[in-house]
Amino acid sequence: MASDTATPQSSRRAAATGAYASGVARVGALAFALGLGGTFASSPGLAWADDGSPTPASAASGAADTEAADRDDAGDDAANDAGDGEAQEPVAEEEPVDEPADEPVEEPVDEPLDVEEPVEEPVDEPLDVEEPVEEPAAPAGSDAPGPVTPPATVTEQPQEEPEADEPAPDAATEDAAIEGAALTVAVEETEPDTTSTRTAEDLVTALTVPAAPFTGLSPRGALRDLQTQVTTCMCHLARRVVETVAAVVTAVAGAFGIVPGTPGATSGEPAAPADSPAMWGLLAWVRRQVDDFLATPQVRAFIATVSAETQRIWFRLTTCGQTLAIEDGFERTTVVSGLNAPTDFRFTPDGTQIWITEKGGAIRVVDDGVLRPDPLVVLPTLADVGERGLSGIEFHPDFDGQNGYVYVAYTNLRNHDVLTRLTITDGEYAGETVLVESTLPTGQIHHGGEIKFGPDGLLYWSVGDNGRSTNAQDLTNIHGKVLRMDPMTGAAPDPRFHDPNPTFDQPGAIEQIYAYGLRNPYRFTFTPDGQMLLADVGERSWEEINLITSGGNYGWPGAEGDCTVNCDGFIDPVYAYPHTPEPIRQGAITAVTLFTSDNFGSEYENTVFVADYSLKWIRVLRFNEDYSAVIGEDSFDNNAGTTVRLAEGPDGDLYQLTIYPGVLSRISVSDGNRAPTAVATATPANGLSPLTVQFSSAGSIDPERETLTYHWDFGDGTSSTEQNPTKTYATAESTTYTVTLTVSDGDKTGKTTTAVTVGNRAPVIAQIRTDAEGGRYDAGDTISFNAVVTDPDADPLSYRWRVIFHHADHIHPYLENVTTESGSVLITRDPHNGADTYYEIELTVTDRGGLSTTESVEVRPNLVDLTFEATPGNAVFTVDGRPVTGTVTEKAVVGVARELGAPASQIVDGQELVFAGWSDGGERTHTIITPGTAATYSVDYAPRTAVFEIVSALV
Repeated sequence: MASDTATPQSSRRAAATGAYASGVARVGALAFALGLGGTFASSPGLAWADDGSPTPASAASGAADTEAADRDDAGDDAANDAGDGEAQEPVAEEEPVDEPADEPVEEPVDEPLDVEEPVEEPVDEPLDVEEPVEEPAAPAGSDAPGPVTPPATVTEQPQEEPEADEPAPDAATEDAAIEGAALTVAVEETEPDTTSTRTAEDLVTALTVPAAPFTGLSPRGALRDLQTQVTTCMCHLARRVVETVAAVVTAVAGAFGIVPGTPGATSGEPAAPADSPAMWGLLAWVRRQVDDFLATPQVRAFIATVSAETQRIWFRLTTCGQTLAIEDGFERTTVVSGLNAPTDFRFTPDGTQIWITEKGGAIRVVDDGVLRPDPLVVLPTLADVGERGLSGIEFHPDFDGQNGYVYVAYTNLRNHDVLTRLTITDGEYAGETVLVESTLPTGQIHHGGEIKFGPDGLLYWSVGDNGRSTNAQDLTNIHGKVLRMDPMTGAAPDPRFHDPNPTFDQPGAIEQIYAYGLRNPYRFTFTPDGQMLLADVGERSWEEINLITSGGNYGWPGAEGDCTVNCDGFIDPVYAYPHTPEPIRQGAITAVTLFTSDNFGSEYENTVFVADYSLKWIRVLRFNEDYSAVIGEDSFDNNAGTTVRLAEGPDGDLYQLTIYPGVLSRISVSDGNRAPTAVATATPANGLSPLTVQFSSAGSIDPERETLTYHWDFGDGTSSTEQNPTKTYATAESTTYTVTLTVSDGDKTGKTTTAVTVGNRAPVIAQIRTDAEGGRYDAGDTISFNAVVTDPDADPLSYRWRVIFHHADHIHPYLENVTTESGSVLITRDPHNGADTYYEIELTVTDRGGLSTTESVEVRPNLVDLTFEATPGNAVFTVDGRPVTGTVTEKAVVGVARELGAPASQIVDGQELVFAGWSDGGERTHTIITPGTAATYSVDYAPRTAVFEIVSALV
């Protein structure tokens, strides 16, 4: 999240976005002459062109410092750029606002601000160059932390990166225009330089010419158009645009004598920025002008828009066209499959076992690659709705020595999130001690659940905001926080923090709080120097990795991604990536782990692997030395599945856990040849004897496209080497055969199994019926369901109903384990019910022979247009706790509860305004229920003097 003030270690760090940073860094300042200033300067991971940074690491580090200085000087008047988000399940409770809006669709503030109005283009005014320009000197080169309250101010730093207009260099005229996705720029010198040398004095004279306005680059037009092209993976067009921008920058660089072989360039090797007097003169002027220019909210809004759009574009460019699954040279092999919604795993400290948690409360043990048939223990877990259940596990470092302690996080039967310590004696469960228990009933979503021992020997636990965003800033509960505690007692360490922290001295504050302002801090890892990198799942726009500091406030719900308005005390992420474009808007960062092994080669040592649950990819990040910025980012696997954890194993390979399907896998180096994948189907899979079955290997594939050989073991002692054989089974009694298909590329093999039951027939689900009229619902409805079911063999049947919450193209559990023939489900009024969500009602019927049939139906929401606005238009108000400016219209689910808020007073354009009222007559903060027809909700503000006059007249 964001901050204008933060701990010295991490204040206002920029979210670096990839390996392009070092290349863009050398041309960052030049980009302003093209009207690209906001695009380049605002992008995280960017260094000033005059920083002289020799390495990608130093370039990214300089960028972070530069952005910090720019934001600090600009103040708190910027427009909010908080983001889009992860798929969240609605809350199961009946209270309408128990779990406020964290849903992408429900958050209007995330739309980039419209900056095409004249006020967004202040660079049309003639440049003030009356002050003498001095050429700056060239750069010379380039146990547990204590709680640090974000300071009230941050030491002002020199402006190192303008986020606004740049003067036209050397009396040149420049025209930057985007037509469609093509950028054309002409650079002409009014007085051609015959000496190929420019001085600072020449530049100052030239600066009397008015700068070109930003009309060539519209963040709402050109950049959005480019984003659309990239999103549809028209990579050839994206490359053309990038090449054109590069050509433009090269042309202007030549005008400054930086690139040889261009008009006006000096001869010989490319000059370093520090060797160009003209460049230094330009930068000196810019640094004086930026102080005043960036202080305006309009400019900050422009910069925020361009920065957000640019980062989205670059993220698309780095992923566009990548269709391979795992990176060449690596392979994924299954360690354990058939798990039931696994949520976490750990290797025992001696590395001999893997313990896996399942959402329903079971702890499963893997010995030598074999899953024990029975759980070690099934904890008394409430896992009926949403993300409730067993979510995390951690071993005490002395587990193998003497104490046998294991720590788990789950939802107990009192419906509270708890952290407990289990005692394991002689391999058996021997009891449990509760260390921390929430005081609040759990919502359906955002429980976090990562548990780890820190390098200080203390126990850390990350906990989600419980589906209520305001919890993240409330220090009287554990939600939306990172907690730190004594592993034996659960109490806060004494002292709680090394440094005084008045923020935590408020009555009722939870003493174990280590950091706060987090949404769903799903996973974290520790760096070699003992710092915590934490993955926080976003809501509407951004996924984050935060560098956690003692006492740090990471901004939720006031900020998502880099903060741009009301940022006092917030700390920005060190890495963030945008969600996919509307209307899908996907993103959910659910894994982060430091990888120290050399198994993958030196380029992967001390890198950080991250995974996205909804986008289904794994990426590898390279940080600078102090982990304050990302200096490199590469795709690793673009078809990784629903990852919920990544971890380095004791063998030095990377282990991955997916929840749907429940599989633990190992990723290792393939030595040039990867194992093939086997896929087997049987048609029919059950029936009376004799039963003729057609087997198919369709879908089996070798990564190197080698020719495969096939071997079928039919489970009755017979086999076949055909690719798609036919087999007839005959048996006197009901029998289930396990059929194994093995495929080989001549070096490595892949296996899979399928079952065939002879002498029994599966039940038939003829129809699933609901009382949702037309298959549609309003939030607040209770939907009843039943089914028409028969069994061909007249067997008694068992029922299992599930309700699944769909967001975009991924799922979350909503209601589990209804075992009656009929049931019902309440669709809550929670704002997570958005336009891109719906519910699936699924029934599995099983006969006494174990044969099952599963069918489902979908129910979808009724939608209306909902508009929120303020008068005047740039006044700030809140929707579901998050700030909004301007007018926003969204598709909303009928019946959803929304919380509207307005401050009692605020300063707008230098004038104090006071709250005058909502159009619906509600209080300053009140809840509305989305009506069945389109509606607009307006908040009015008036100057304080005018309000006083009205009140006086009434009195």
